[in-house]
Amino acid sequence: MCWLIWQVAMILKNVNDTMSEAREKMAKIEEAITAIRGKFEKATVGLSFLGDGIRKLVEYVIEKKIEKKSKKIADADEL
Repeated sequence: MCWLIWQVAMILKNVNDTMSEAREKMAKIEEAITAIRGKFEKATVGLSFLGDGIRKLVEYVIEKKIEKKSKKIADADEL
């Protein structure tokens, strides 16, 4: 009878140890996913700023080209 109780206790201990390990691994996975998500969000914000800067630069270049062409046309009309 004592042997049976001891066997059941050992089985329960092994189950408890396994569950503890599973909880620890799940916590590490959750932590890694959270870290990746944070890095992705930071990268997205950085790329957004970069995209806005490039867009403004392209708009500026186009505006300058239009001004230059307008000036050439105006100069040609004066001659």
